[in-house]
Amino acid sequence: MSNRAQRRSDTRAFRHQVQHGHMVTHLVDAKADLSAHPILERIVAAWRAAIPQRRPFCFGCRANFADVQPGAYLFALPPGAADIASVSVLCVECCDLPPEAIEREAVSLLRQLIPNGRFLDRR
Repeated sequence: MSNRAQRRSDTRAFRHQVQHGHMVTHLVDAKADLSAHPILERIVAAWRAAIPQRRPFCFGCRANFADVQPGAYLFALPPGAADIASVSVLCVECCDLPPEAIEREAVSLLRQLIPNGRFLDRR
């Protein structure tokens, strides 16, 4: 399966899991210890392993991760799903953006998964 076809297939599977429009999201520093969260740790390992084939890009500046380092991971998980999550990555340089700019880019990205979703801040 081609990279584009695989991404589309993965996106369809994830959208099916979040069909009720709920996701739990986390923006986590790339240097954070994820050992207490095995699903997130597995997702990061799979993301790193797939860099050469999938050629992922920063959701802030669109830089290719063949050329830049990860700075933070944006995880989106359907509540109650123990084995599926979406990960998007922000490069080190974009981690210095103002929080409002990062949030704007993250919401734009998440709207691709849930087009009419509402994003609530649990502060």
